[in-house]
Amino acid sequence: MRDKMPNPDKSRRRRRWPLYLLYVAAWLAILEWCVSVFAPGPAFELLRVTGGSGSQYELSPNKSLIYAPIPNTGEFNNDGYRGKEIPVERRAGTTRLLFIGDSVTEGLGVATRERFTDVFAARAGIKTEVINLSVRGYNFLQEVEYLKLKGLRYRPDHVVFCVAYNDLYLHSGEIADFCQQVQESKNSAAIKTYYSIRGSVQDLLMKSSIYRHVFALTLARRNFHEAITYQLTSIEVKALVDELSALAKEYRFRLSFIYLPPRDQEGPMDVFRPIIEAAGIPLLDVETIPKWRQTDSSKLFLHNDPCHLAPLGHEVVADILFEDGVRILNIEMAPILLLN
Repeated sequence: MRDKMPNPDKSRRRRRWPLYLLYVAAWLAILEWCVSVFAPGPAFELLRVTGGSGSQYELSPNKSLIYAPIPNTGEFNNDGYRGKEIPVERRAGTTRLLFIGDSVTEGLGVATRERFTDVFAARAGIKTEVINLSVRGYNFLQEVEYLKLKGLRYRPDHVVFCVAYNDLYLHSGEIADFCQQVQESKNSAAIKTYYSIRGSVQDLLMKSSIYRHVFALTLARRNFHEAITYQLTSIEVKALVDELSALAKEYRFRLSFIYLPPRDQEGPMDVFRPIIEAAGIPLLDVETIPKWRQTDSSKLFLHNDPCHLAPLGHEVVADILFEDGVRILNIEMAPILLLN
């Protein structure tokens, strides 16, 4: 019986495998760089609700609120919102404005200093305090609940609700339903561990523009919004607006609304406008202001994300708010002190 002779070609191929992998990795790195520079992937609102390390949101006992930010996690300050923390106690001689909305107003994809609320605050001067209590993923019902839970204790002079195109859609309730199913499961601990690991891996993958493009394509095929969306009716919206009007009288603040772009999406304006106008509440529709229409629309929104404002979009909204909004919304600001 003859001994098998070693196959030099097979040995050579085995030695080349590390080179092949290195070659593929190099091309993927080059492709990732090209995509990130010339066609960065869209931004996503990743909500990791309590249950693992890195969570920035926790379930709320308030069934209408569903979830809320966890203070001192991620970019959230000691009171659970992005940006400079404003003391609850009022300073004498100041005017306090409180803005509340969803991820558009929260400033998804931009630095806090670039948000229109922060740009407006810088221009308004030190005698005007601006608090942005917006939470990504919130709808109008949740925004009203969050004002009652966190906003009223700041005793604002003016509360501005920033309405976006999807604020009438209630899809975050799916979070509560899923978490309840997990709690009731016999394998609750294993499921939580799985989603904690999965969330950490996804955080890493989301840094890749290629992955974000692939993820966007898979979401488009899932018909996500069709599966879990419920829309507030005009009767429900009117009840919420009436509740806000009553709160404004009780806590002595001025109430107003801003309708933020984009308008090319299916929006709530046809429901909101007649209710707000009938209640006599000031409304600023940003897209009807000439300054917005005269700006290059391709620069107003984040790349590959037509739902969230780019830094220029926030700057234009701040300009409109400072030049037209103060008058339209009847905002009373403290005098601006000019130093020579």
